[in-house]
Formats: sequence, structure tokens, C-alpha cells
Amino acid sequence: MRPQYIAFHEAFDLLRKDYNKNKKYLNDKRVTFSERQILRSYIALRNNKFDETLDLMSNCTPQNDYFEGHKNLVMGIAYNNISEFKKSKVHFELSESQFDKEQDSYFLFYLYLNWYYLATNTADSDLAQSLIDKTQVLELKSKRFMVLRDLIHFDFYSNLKDYEKAKDYLTKVKDNKRFLYAADIGPYLIMSFNYYMFTEQFSDGEKVIEQLKKIRKYQLTENFKFMSSLMGYLLHDKSIYLREEDLDRTKVLNFQAQTVKYLSYGNIPDAIDFWDKLTEMNPKIYQDEFEYHGPGNLFSHCLKKAKFSVKKIPEQKLEGLGLEDKLNTLFVKDGDLYLKEDLFFLLYGVEAQSSKDLNKLSKLISRFRKKSCKNIITSHNSYVFKEITKKSA
Repeated sequence: MRPQYIAFHEAFDLLRKDYNKNKKYLNDKRVTFSERQILRSYIALRNNKFDETLDLMSNCTPQNDYFEGHKNLVMGIAYNNISEFKKSKVHFELSESQFDKEQDSYFLFYLYLNWYYLATNTADSDLAQSLIDKTQVLELKSKRFMVLRDLIHFDFYSNLKDYEKAKDYLTKVKDNKRFLYAADIGPYLIMSFNYYMFTEQFSDGEKVIEQLKKIRKYQLTENFKFMSSLMGYLLHDKSIYLREEDLDRTKVLNFQAQTVKYLSYGNIPDAIDFWDKLTEMNPKIYQDEFEYHGPGNLFSHCLKKAKFSVKKIPEQKLEGLGLEDKLNTLFVKDGDLYLKEDLFFLLYGVEAQSSKDLNKLSKLISRFRKKSCKNIITSHNSYVFKEITKKSA
């Protein structure tokens, strides 16, 4: 590292290692205002506050190329995490040109690590390979970075379906996990989860989600919400309750989740709308008629399930039945779910025309719930039947 910026480097490493213990370094008078903004942006990234990172950098005017390299690095990371992949790539390329290969190998590795995450997000195996190669020629003195390099090798071979090599690297990472920082455990667990999805070891994947729950900050991330909800659907037939606003910062995860959600209960038009948004972002992976050409990840397994088990309009004969008998026929088992508009049509034989029609349906469901004691709940423009489990004495 560059000796003239020893205060910045010391603060960078200590703040990432333990922010609460070392936050006094933000007040170090040897650190300039711009350097302090950059340090704060790294902290914001660690706390998944990507908008804050970009705001901090909008008011940051570094004094030289070296700190411009840091500015572009944190902006690239932030944009990658909110699915702005083209912007992320531009900033990573600028950052690489501003860092020096001889003096800045530490931060170049950090750049290539996060750039690798972008490559996996866009399923660009050629870019991933080139970044792996770039990390190989860096002289790494940090044991932590050596473990992280093994970690991306593990992920790379998982994506290539070379599971023997992937397993070897995973063993190396597990043997040296003690050198990782707390901030590295999330990526390590996510890559492990993806490996278990690739190899269809779903029970191990579920255990990873339980481990992620213990990381307090990670529970609130879009990635965790996505993984937890879709895993519940895949393994336990749970309905997907994710709303667009739950994942609004991560476009790809949002569009993937909405596609599976709407497909899972037969709302093909809305599923197509979200699929088209994915296609616009990456037409090579998201092709016509829900044809997915990406890795065998959680999304691909859920998409396959949704395509083959779409909840169609019921085949039960409802003609001649009263409204209550129709509801008893429709809501039979735990998880039975219907869009409000679909349910209105099934019950009344006509399309709902206004909010008055949906209010009429709501009152009918309320009366039926009380009379039948069936636990029918409202969830995201749908009605769902949920069995009430009786507690043992």
C-alpha cells in the first residue's frame, strides 16, 4: 500500500474489522474530508445502504487518481447491488485504470472480488474467468484475501458444474474460515447456498438460510428475503408473499420473484410482464415462453416448479352450487390461493368491474369465514386458505 496514506489504510481496515470499536478513526485529523467520505461509503456498503453510498460519493471530490479509484470502486459495488449492472461495470473499469498494479494490489484484489460478483450476477463466465486470472497474478500477503480467492474459485467451478474442483476449494475455505472478517461470512454462505442449489442438496441449502438468519443485518436484505421466500415455496409449497416494494432496490431479484409468484397461481399475463423485464435486461438468459438459460440456481428450480404446477382455474364443477358451497369446494387444503378477480369470476360468473365488486367479495368472505371457521386470509390481492395448527396441551 502507498505509505503516504497510512492513516487512511489503517482506518479502512480497522473500520471493516470492527466498526463500533474503531469508529474513532473517522475523526482522525490525518484523514481528509474526501477520504473520510470514502471511508463512510465503505461502511454504508457494509450496512447494505447503497443509496447512502451514492449520496456520499456525489459530494466527494478526491484530490488524485488513487482516491478517484476508491470512489469508482464503491460506486461500482453500490450499483451492482441495486442491479444497475452497466453502470457498475463502467465504474469498475475506471477504478482499475486509476489504481496502480504495483502499489495497490490490496485494493485491486478488493476490486476484482466485487467485479467477480458482478460477473456472476450477469452470468458472464468469460468475465468471471478473466477476473479469476487477474487475482492469480496479484501478490497477496493477506491470509484473508487468500481465503477469499479460494472462495471465488469455489463459486466459479460451481457455476461451471465442475463439482469436484468446487468441493476441493470449499474444503480449503472451511479449513481457513477463521481468517475471514464478519463482513465476509455473508458472501461465503451465499456461495455455499448456490452450490447446494446447483447440486440439488436442498436440505443443506435450507441450513444455510438458518445460518444467515443469525446475521442480524443480513435478515433485512433483499437477497435474504428472496432466498427465504422462494425456498419456502420450493420445499414447502408456501405462497410467495414478496411485494415489489420488498425488493425494489434489486431489479433482477424483484422481477424473478414476481415471475414465479404470478406463475405459481396461474396469473400468466402478469408473469409475462415481469419476464419481459428480465428479457430486456438479459435476452440471452431469459428467452421466449419462460425459457431460462442461466445456472441451476434457486430461481431456476422455482421457475421449473411453477411452470409445471401452475394453479389453474379449478376443474371442480361449480354450476348449480350456492356461494358458500362454491367456497367450500374451492378452499379445501392449506395454501389454496386465488386472485381476488379470479375468485369473483368463479363465484359470480362475471368479471369484477369496480372496487364495489371486490368489496362485495370481501363481505362474502368475511361471512363465510365466521360461519365455516375456515381461516381465509387476504394476502397481496389474493385470498389464501391457511390451516390453523392446534397446540397440544
